[in-house]
Amino acid sequence: ESRTDNIITADAYHALGGLTGVLAQHADALLEKIRPDSPTLLKLVEVRAQGDDRRRRVPLSDFGPAESEVIKSLAVGRLVLISHDEASGKDVAELAHDSLLTEWTALRTLIDENRAFHVWHARLLARACDAPDDWLGEVALTEALARLDHDSERIDPVLRAFILRSHGEHQDRRRLEEARLRQERDTALRMSSLLLTDRARQAA
Repeated sequence: ESRTDNIITADAYHALGGLTGVLAQHADALLEKIRPDSPTLLKLVEVRAQGDDRRRRVPLSDFGPAESEVIKSLAVGRLVLISHDEASGKDVAELAHDSLLTEWTALRTLIDENRAFHVWHARLLARACDAPDDWLGEVALTEALARLDHDSERIDPVLRAFILRSHGEHQDRRRLEEARLRQERDTALRMSSLLLTDRARQAA
């Protein structure tokens, strides 16, 4: 027997890997029950390039209706803490324990699979916020448009607007360059025509 009157026995506790093992088992069981989508869980994690990931405190207002229900279920299951942030005046949610970042295999897998996206997203979002009048170069824009096409719902509205404005800037520059080339071509054609006319006049 691993439990007696809803109390886990010492042998079962150690067999599960102690506190972190029990927490991971509990998290997996709850995950199987509520089946949250990946973006909801990943919002609660500050994913870092070098892997030293951290918990994030996220305002409840940042979650959509369906996501809010998931957060509430995770809070009832004690995997998420909901508190009031005095500085912002908002209610926030965060993972209940740091060990969930390393011992919860399902979350760890999600983090590792999405690390490249989140590192890219954080870097460009910071750029969009710090230099809103800036715009992406051609190579960076090509990647951004591909990610926007594939992961539109996961991209922050501020970053989405930054990408689309960069795209507009490139289109404007391309149109101006095409207009310049047409003008140069037309000028060259007129000059050639005048030169031919002048030679014909001289020959006559």
